Amino acid sequence: MKQIALAAVVSLSLSPALAQETEEPQPFLEKWAEETMKGLMNDIGPELEKMIDELGPELEGLFAELIPRLRDLTEKLGGLAMYELPEVLPNGDIIIRRKQDAPPVTVDPETNEPIEL
Repeated sequence: MKQIALAAVVSLSLSPALAQETEEPQPFLEKWAEETMKGLMNDIGPELEKMIDELGPELEGLFAELIPRLRDLTEKLGGLAMYELPEVLPNGDIIIRRKQDAPPVTVDPETNEPIEL
């Protein structure tokens, strides 16, 4: 878990430098940003590792519970790309509307489950 989080932080910080595959010199701003991020990782790396070690078990438990539920939700909805972003009403209700260009949903009357076409 610790290695994944550190790899994500480092890859985000170094992505502009890694994206350049030509032999052109780096623009000043990109080189400055890369050096700044390397220094920042050296400064906060140990604290970040400590935080990940402390939160690791809790995050793993959360993901272990959350991922299967998200998979179930995605299967029931037929793919999240067919829906607009959720809208929270003043009373706390959440509405998730299908996009207008999404194909219609057919429901099995016996099981009340969507039928894939």
